[in-house]
Amino acid sequence: MNRSLTLTTSLLAIIMTACATPPGATGQQADVNPAADARKERVMTALSAFTGDYNVSDAAMATAVLDASGKPVGLLAYATPIDAVKAGDMAAFVAAVRTGSLDDDVSNEFASIVTSVDAAAAGQPQLAIDLLQPALETDATADMANFLNAWYLALDGQDDQAIDTLRRVAGRLPGLTGDLSLTSMLEALGRDDQALAIYQTITPSKITAPEHDFDPQGLVYGHVRIVIARQALLLRKLGRIEEAQALYTRLADAEPEQATQFAAAIDSLRTGKGLDDDDLTVNQAFSQSSPCPISASSARPSWATATMGLTRQRQPSTSSPC
Repeated sequence: MNRSLTLTTSLLAIIMTACATPPGATGQQADVNPAADARKERVMTALSAFTGDYNVSDAAMATAVLDASGKPVGLLAYATPIDAVKAGDMAAFVAAVRTGSLDDDVSNEFASIVTSVDAAAAGQPQLAIDLLQPALETDATADMANFLNAWYLALDGQDDQAIDTLRRVAGRLPGLTGDLSLTSMLEALGRDDQALAIYQTITPSKITAPEHDFDPQGLVYGHVRIVIARQALLLRKLGRIEEAQALYTRLADAEPEQATQFAAAIDSLRTGKGLDDDDLTVNQAFSQSSPCPISASSARPSWATATMGLTRQRQPSTSSPC
C-alpha cells in the first residue's frame, strides 16, 4: 500500500479514537478533557496538511510547490519528506515532519530542530527555544541545537546569554563555522572590537591558495576568503580603509591569477560602490553564520535563505567556496 495512503488511513483511525467518547464517560466529560482536545486539534492540522493547508511560517510557505490551480500540492504529492526537500518544497517538509511525529507526546530531536527553525522564521524566538529542548537534551544533536539556541536567544534580545552559549559551542563546529558565526553575532550586537579581535586571530599569517581544484587546501582557503571579506567590511565601517585594502592585497599575492577581481574589491572598499553600509542586523547575521547559506544548485530560494531574510550582498564580490 502507498505510504502516504497508509499514513492517511492511520491518521483517520487516530482522529476517530481521539474524538470518541471513552466507555463509561459522558459527552460532557469528553468535552472538558484538555489533552483530548489538544490531540484532536493536532490530528486535524495534520489531516489538513495532506491537502496543502500547512501550518508553517510565511518563510517556509514562500517555497511551497503549487498545483495548476495555484494551491499547495499537499503532502500526498510526496512519498517521503525527503522528496519534498528535493522539490524545494520546505513548507511541505516542515508539515511532514510535524505529521510524522504526531504519535509522540514530545517531538523527537530532529522534529524539534525543524519546527524550532520554522518558529524562528515566524518571528517567535521564545517558542523556537521551547521547541528546541528535545534536541538540546540529546547528545547526538546537542551541538547543532546549542548553535541554534544561541541565535534564538539573540533574536529574543538575550544578548549576553546568546554570546556565552555560542562561545561554548563554537569550537565544536566544523572548520571556521563557529568562529564566523560568533563574529557575525558580535557585529550584529554592536560589539565590533570583539568581532575584529576574533577575525584577526583566525586570519593566517601566510595565505596559501590551492594549487588545483581537488587540493584539500581549497576548503581552508575558501574560509580564509570569507574571513577576509567580512573583516575588511568591518574595518571599513571603523574607518580603517587602508587596513581593509591590505587584506585583499594579501589575497592577490596568494592568487595572482585573480588579481583583477581583488583589485575591484579593493576599489569598492574605497568608494563603497556595491556595498551595503547599513549596520548588520541579528536576522542578517544569522543568515550568514554558515559559510554556504544559499544553495547555488537550486533555482528555488532555499528555506534557510527565506527563513533568515538574506536579501543583501554584504561583502566585496568573491567566488563562493561552496
